[in-house]
Amino acid sequence: MLASRTAHWETEEANTLVTNLLTQHPDVQGIMAANDSMALGVVKALDAAGRSGKVLVVGFDNIPAVQKLVKDGKVLATIDQFGPEMAANCIKTGFRIKKGDKLKGWIKTPVKLVTVTDLG
Repeated sequence: MLASRTAHWETEEANTLVTNLLTQHPDVQGIMAANDSMALGVVKALDAAGRSGKVLVVGFDNIPAVQKLVKDGKVLATIDQFGPEMAANCIKTGFRIKKGDKLKGWIKTPVKLVTVTDLG
């Protein structure tokens, strides 16, 4: 790993960070973004540097804008965390807590790697 930085979930901040990263480490081979909004900024920086499609990019959230980039070969993959299911689990768990249930352990939710083969 060359570096770990935060872009505070922001597209433009990720763009700036990756622009600087490419200057410091021109041989970078892959970038993992903790959400797809930052992955958009990563691709923007790679496009500007003429490196799009040459540096592997992975994001999280499976948003439509990144699905297009996956199809175009600018993003290798995104991770779908099934946000609506997580939200439903949170609401159900909140009602259980309100009812007085004692909770322990984890509630697992699905996670899926989404690549170009998944998007057709």
